[in-house]
Amino acid sequence: MKVPYKFIGAAFLATILFTSQACKENCLQGSGNEKTDKRQLTAFSQLEITGSFNVTLVQDSSNAVTITADDNIVSVIKTDVSGDKLKISSDKKNLCSTKEIAITIGVRNLKAISASGAIDMASRGHLNLGDLDIDLAGATKLNLDVTAANIETEASGVNEITLKGQARSHKIEFSGSGNLKAFDLVTGNYNIESSGQSDCEINVLNELNIHTTGASEIKYKGTPTKINKSKTGALTLTKTD
Repeated sequence: MKVPYKFIGAAFLATILFTSQACKENCLQGSGNEKTDKRQLTAFSQLEITGSFNVTLVQDSSNAVTITADDNIVSVIKTDVSGDKLKISSDKKNLCSTKEIAITIGVRNLKAISASGAIDMASRGHLNLGDLDIDLAGATKLNLDVTAANIETEASGVNEITLKGQARSHKIEFSGSGNLKAFDLVTGNYNIESSGQSDCEINVLNELNIHTTGASEIKYKGTPTKINKSKTGALTLTKTD
């Protein structure tokens, strides 16, 4: 059974529209006066972001967060470092900015990303990392250019993930509606687990392990020496040149 990308895209859009409507009904309305606030923080390597933000990741040694939004909205966005983790959230449940709430994060050695809500996150430039853990919930878009050792991803809700670069391994678990575009992430070993509706494009060199209990379409590049499949749902697996 083919899982059409347009279905996942429609689900993502519906989630965004629902969130937007809820926001309008009970929100902090932006003033219309744009402000940029740069905050210098102590060192961190993990991110925990909750809300509705447009996030840019930059690999540098600044340990700084720059927020651009309406001035009264900037003032309620919290940036706290606890241990090794940077937490970004808001004092208010709903923020209705007149423009997107843009957050740029400078971090040297990123180890973990946790994003929930309506987050649009992308790297600016290439990220050179060790192991990377990714946890996504809600309606989240993630776009990374990365070289990593091992990547582990858990995605629940409606998520769109784009990855390029290279990794020794990538383990991804989908629950909900997920779309993975990773033809340009050259990976040694891949493990895919899906209990919802997922559409995956991957590039694997050695071993591919698949376990699905939902409806999944997986397209792969590369010549893996071993492919293991375990399915109780509908799986379409296609090799692509």
